[in-house]
Amino acid sequence: YDLINGLEKLVEDKFISRQLDDSKMLRVYKYSKQTFWNNSWGESELLLKARGLVLDPAGNIVSHPLDKCFNYLENGTGADLSDDLPVIGVEKLNGFLGIISAHPLNKGELLVHTQGGFGGPFVQYIRDFITPAVKGQLLKYLSQNDVTLMFEVLHESDPHIVAYPKEMMGLHLLAVRGKKVTDKAWKEDAVDVAGAQMGLRRAAWRRMTFGEAREFLRTTQTEGLMVR
Repeated sequence: YDLINGLEKLVEDKFISRQLDDSKMLRVYKYSKQTFWNNSWGESELLLKARGLVLDPAGNIVSHPLDKCFNYLENGTGADLSDDLPVIGVEKLNGFLGIISAHPLNKGELLVHTQGGFGGPFVQYIRDFITPAVKGQLLKYLSQNDVTLMFEVLHESDPHIVAYPKEMMGLHLLAVRGKKVTDKAWKEDAVDVAGAQMGLRRAAWRRMTFGEAREFLRTTQTEGLMVR
């Protein structure tokens, strides 16, 4: 219960917001606006995990999205990295994060949510792209792999600065992660395999040096790169 108790204490202190699903059995946690605007990340390491993390009543992780990450030089991030350091650069699409796991309570259903909630228009935007065929592929994969799937979601009703053609709308598989608290995101080549098995589009990625990543962003019109 250490994880759930720690998160609930941060909810009480208003560092995290928490929303329950309709059954009142699942809880999704996201860092609060107060935490973001006050740059309060040093208050607790759990704030970095509160980015759409979903727990059941016993404190088990049932949906495990990526931890909070920071822009280059934000809070000193990346300041100590040399230009010749090998990195992975994942192209950042200008959409929003959609999160899907196997539903822990309703067998044969998907748990679909955003960083901050189980309902609302953005959850519906994700569901708009889950056709019966896509749902079947997702359920089949998740029945054999106890993981959380993360997507960059591009939807015509959610316009951003970057304009994408209609054929780019949909779900772009961004990451896969196991549900143990110590599980890390899968490596990109493993996510490629998962995407192919489910018939899903992937976010583009490449191996490069950190200096090449910075030069790419300086000379290319793109939303950005997720670098690790």
